[in-house]
Amino acid sequence: VTQFFDVTSSVSRVPKFANLTREWVILQRINLGLYAILARLEANLDWLGISKQLWSFTDVEPVTELGRQEAEWLATISS
Repeated sequence: VTQFFDVTSSVSRVPKFANLTREWVILQRINLGLYAILARLEANLDWLGISKQLWSFTDVEPVTELGRQEAEWLATISS
């Protein structure tokens, strides 16, 4: 374990995954804050499904009513 977390170790993967730009660090802090709020509220929805319908690089069916309405609207403006 010590070698893994020691950034000078040849087997450590920490530098590879810890090297983030400022923008990504800020986004991660926002995400962690949001997760903390959702946990405190004991919110229990399909958060991964909701995230996937927001991400531009995924092509999934909407999991919420608002997502379905948006999909219908997008279909009308793209044709």
